[in-house]
Order: sequence, then structure tokens, then C-alpha cells
Amino acid sequence: MPWEQYTSDTDNPMARVDTVIHGPRSQVSAANGIQQHPYFWYFVAAGVFLLILVVGILWAMYRGSPDAKTSSTSRSSAKTLFVGNQKQNGPDDFSTIKDALARARPGDRIVVQKDIHEEHLQIEDRRWGKGLTIQGEGPGGKSIVWRLPKTSKEKVLLELHNTEGIRVKGFTFDGDGRTDDLVVLFGQCPGLTLEDISFQGFKRSAINILHCAGAADRPVTLVNLRAVTIDKAEAALLFNFRESIKEPRGNNHIRVSDSVFVGPFQAAVELTGPEQDIEFRANRFFGAENGFLYKPGKTTHPLQMAVVSNTLCRLQTGLTLESLPAPANPIQASSVVVEKNLFTQTAVIAKVDSPPSGEQLKNGETLQSLAGQLIRSSRNVRDPSSQEGNIIINAFAVPFPPLPQDPKDMQHFLRYSKKSPLVEHGSPGVPPEE
Repeated sequence: MPWEQYTSDTDNPMARVDTVIHGPRSQVSAANGIQQHPYFWYFVAAGVFLLILVVGILWAMYRGSPDAKTSSTSRSSAKTLFVGNQKQNGPDDFSTIKDALARARPGDRIVVQKDIHEEHLQIEDRRWGKGLTIQGEGPGGKSIVWRLPKTSKEKVLLELHNTEGIRVKGFTFDGDGRTDDLVVLFGQCPGLTLEDISFQGFKRSAINILHCAGAADRPVTLVNLRAVTIDKAEAALLFNFRESIKEPRGNNHIRVSDSVFVGPFQAAVELTGPEQDIEFRANRFFGAENGFLYKPGKTTHPLQMAVVSNTLCRLQTGLTLESLPAPANPIQASSVVVEKNLFTQTAVIAKVDSPPSGEQLKNGETLQSLAGQLIRSSRNVRDPSSQEGNIIINAFAVPFPPLPQDPKDMQHFLRYSKKSPLVEHGSPGVPPEE
């Protein structure tokens, strides 16, 4: 209630003192006495100062916290910042993505409109908030070419370390034969998405996925990617591992879908360390030595992977395991699901390079029985030219016409018509043409 309402019936509240000469002083008299204390106003000033200081600290903490920023973003519409060729014409125009990131808030969108954008970029430790989108947007929906500056000595184009909810889409990443890896993903990255991106000109891998972890409800998502090489490279997707890195321990909660990997890779997908909750769905593999290569080195690690509805064509081997994953505790038990894939012109569908150990043989285990404990396969289809390896994958042989093999025609590349005999066998691999 306002102070005036408390004092509206008094002319001077401070003048209401007790007039009894020898009697006790009233409460108002006591208050008046306190005010007449020689240090009273010093106490008042100090109290006001402390109150202002506490309020200022609380306000600064609220404004600086990620939750406060997110809440502020939710109350106001997200902004679009532009990176272009022209000089900066306004507060939302920038010449580099890094400059735009410095001004961005969670939920904002950064649109790159240069025909060719040159910049090495590292986003790390949630420095620029979460939920940002970085998008290439050329005329008519054309992809923006992103490459390193000609004077740069960097070996990577884009590094995403410990980010949350970052989304990158609409670019052609071009290593120009200078980069080892075009993109490196590292650390805790829930909700990270790479979408509608082409990769070219790399020497080792398109994406180096190094101890990268999504979350069960917010996985790392790689969708509609296109990695093409004419020169031999190690991998399109390199799931990498270093023994010295303890957290996160390997890669987990990653989804790869609707992507195309073309060229003489040692492996389109190479897996070298602990891999948990990794899924490949509706991808197309063409021209590599191996579609998938499990290469754990001296130490075997858990392997939890699902390979579902992919088309693998003109490969030497569809799935190669240099060795079988070692037994682990139930939480980290290895499991490979191979389901509803299409193998065509693939010399060997699946194999294991290392034979069972002497102890395993003594226990009556065979390579096939050990593989059977690891791999669950069903509803796969192969053409008659694709043969089984030293481990058996459930794949039914079906004669069908050759699939279109021109990677420049992405609409039809490695896709069959709705009149194909494959439709009668459950439409394995990438779905038929629309």
C-alpha cells in the first residue's frame, strides 16, 4: 500500500510525540531519538548503498546466465544477421561469420550471401550461445562455396567443439586440396545438425568425428550430406578416437541419414573407437573399398551401430571388421543391426579379418558363431553378383536391372523405379523413385 495512504490523516507524522513529562516515551519518540543520533544518516546511506550493490549483482548474474538469454530470446523474435560481399550497411550486416556470431543471441540466424565465403571458423565451449543457425543462401537457393582464405595455414575449415543446438546448412565446403578434414566435431554437442552440405577437395576426411557426443533425445544429426572425391581419401566420415581423451569416451548418439558418399575412399565410414548409439539410415554408398570399416587398432571397443535401409553399390566389401569387438559390460554390450539394406555389385557383403583367438577356439567358438552374437541381420537384399564373405549376413538374392550410377543426377542416382522387382521384396535400400 502506498505510504500516503498510511499518513493521510496526519499533518506531520513525525510531530506525533508523547507530551507526558515524566512518563515513558512513545514509539514515535524513540524513532525521533534514533534519527537524532549523530551517525544516523551515515547508517541510512550505507544501507542504501548495500541495497543498490546487491540488486546490481543479481541483475548482472541474471543477464549473464544462459537461461536468462534463452528466456529473453523466447520473449522476442529471433534476429537474422547477414554476411555478404557488400560493405556493412546496418547493425545486422557483417563481413565474417565470426563477427556475426559475436553479436548473435540464442535462436538467431546467420545468413551468408557471398558467392564464395573464405574463413576458418572455430565455435567452441558454447561461447556464442545455443540454438544458432548458420545458413548459406545464394540466388535461387544456390549453395554457397565456403573455403579457407588463400593465405591460411589451417588444416580444417570448420571446427565445432562442445556446442549446443548449432545448425549449419546450405554450403559447399571446399578444401581445395589443402585441408586434411573439412569439419571436425568434438565434445558434448547435443542437438548439433549439419544439413544440405556438400564436401569436396579434402585429403583425409569430409568430417572428422572425434569424441563427439549427442544426447538420447537430442542426437548429433548429419542429414542430406554429399561427400565426393576423385582422389583416394581415408574416409567420408571418420569416427575417430584418441586414447588420451577421457570425456566423452568415444562417439555416441549420432544419426546419419539421406546422404551420399561417392569416391575411392578406403572406407566411406571408418570407425576406430567406442561407438554407441550410431545409426545410418537411407544413405547411398558408391565406389569405395569398404562401405563400413571397423578399425579399432590395438584395443577393441564397444560397437553399437544400426545400418538400416542403405544402398551399397560397387564396393569391394560392404562391412569389414578388422577384429570383433571385445566382450564388455551389459551397458556397453556391442551390437550391430544390419536391416533392409540393398547390396549391388559388391564383391563381399561382410567379413572379419582377424580369426578367433586360441582361447575362443578351445571354447568351441567359430568366427560365424562369434559374429552371430554381434550382428543381427534381416530383410537385406543382394543382387547375384554380390557374395557372402566369411560371416553370413541375411541377404536374399534378387535379380534386378542395374541402378542408375551417375552421381550428378542425384534424383535418380542408385534408386530404382516402383516397377522394380525389389519393390516386391520389401523395397530394400533407399526408397524407390517418386
